[in-house]
Amino acid sequence: AAGTVYVMGKLEDRVEASVPKVQEATVGGLKDLNLPIHKNEGDKLSAQIESKTADDKTIWIKVNFVTESLSELSIRVGLTGDEQRSREILRAIKRHLS
Repeated sequence: AAGTVYVMGKLEDRVEASVPKVQEATVGGLKDLNLPIHKNEGDKLSAQIESKTADDKTIWIKVNFVTESLSELSIRVGLTGDEQRSREILRAIKRHLS
């Protein structure tokens, strides 16, 4: 994905969907990967979803409003980040948006 960047442990991308739609897709994507939902809070401007891997790494996903149909998505796996797992989570989220 051209707009996807991995910087300082975080995978960041912009997706063409509202914050609530991205939040819903995130929950669906995590469920597809058998990752539990520990936190799921959001409104029209931002959302935070947290999960945990089987090896006890916390997953933080943040969604922020850019426009009505564009959101900024940030994924971090563990304190130092895990690019491969972050990209797999992003793919799972995008499957629910297409």
